[in-house]
Amino acid sequence: GIAGEVNTFVVIPVNSHGAPQPFGDASTSGDRFSVTIAPGGDSFGRFTNGSVALAVAEADGGGFAVNWIADRVLHASDGTPATYAINVTLGGVHVIGSPFA
Repeated sequence: GIAGEVNTFVVIPVNSHGAPQPFGDASTSGDRFSVTIAPGGDSFGRFTNGSVALAVAEADGGGFAVNWIADRVLHASDGTPATYAINVTLGGVHVIGSPFA
């Protein structure tokens, strides 16, 4: 993402066979995805709705949209750019690919 701008990604629930859930199924499935960003908090990364616990907005076509902002560019101790880590879990288990950088 770009520091200072709203960045968006979509969590798309899949069934036990790996097929995306149809929009109606995703909206009524009761899936609760926990989303955290590190580093987070004041002047680092944050979610635009103020919640760091849940992706709740359904995206067009299914899934759950997550909007976040990197408040500043991170740098490692040697001065090179560093990344934020976004963790997405369902029932305490990371989804495939999580954490995302």
